Amino acid sequence: MTVTTAERSPYLPNVPTMSEQGVQGYIVTTSYALLAPAGTPTAILKRLSEAMREAASSDDVKTAVASQGAIARTSTPEETNIIIQEEVKKWSQVVKSLR
Repeated sequence: MTVTTAERSPYLPNVPTMSEQGVQGYIVTTSYALLAPAGTPTAILKRLSEAMREAASSDDVKTAVASQGAIARTSTPEETNIIIQEEVKKWSQVVKSLR
């Protein structure tokens, strides 16, 4: 058994990562994001981000997320955009290699 995250899971501390098992560069995680339409005013994006950060730091959300073996993490809209761009690039390459 291995985990596909870059670091060991705090819920499975004795389970090694793929990297520790010799498979370098194999990092697969699941993310959830709240997205807004292009052109949404910055003030609204900021408020949504703040609300999501507040919700993710609540004990109820942390407990619910932990029950699924995950960790609630937050990011800024700019960080989320970078994450999405990196995921699109990574998975586009995978799809193209299968053609």
